[in-house]
Amino acid sequence: MRRFLDLAVAGVGLFVCLFFALVLVAVSAHSEAGLLQMFTAFLALIFGAITCAFLLVFSGIRLVFKLAPRRFWGRALIVALVVTLLTLIFAFASGSAQAQLLSLALGIFSALTLTEFLCAFAVIPARGQEVSKKQFKGERDATRPAQLN
Repeated sequence: MRRFLDLAVAGVGLFVCLFFALVLVAVSAHSEAGLLQMFTAFLALIFGAITCAFLLVFSGIRLVFKLAPRRFWGRALIVALVVTLLTLIFAFASGSAQAQLLSLALGIFSALTLTEFLCAFAVIPARGQEVSKKQFKGERDATRPAQLN
């Protein structure tokens, strides 16, 4: 399950975003009140779904090429944060609505990439921890004959 965790997280995120977007459309179909807030939330959910689709593709690439999850998601997070920051600067400088929407989408992408990075840290043990356990087991086995004598 550890190998497929990032695929599962991205897939669940995609399903949840699309599900809530569908629920939001169904609820707001007959209501005129608060349509702008509903549209904004719907747009954020759609951006979240697109982001989860990109994360699903990145997770597949990581799985196919057998890349280390911590390094891969760490680098992806750094790139996402830098691009998001540059887009925010451009959005504030230009004042265009398209740049603001792009910065919203990249912000969602950065947040979900952070989630993938934290999942990689939480579930997959560090390489040094595996080695130390093997070394500890080897030391314990080496001292066992001395303890028997």
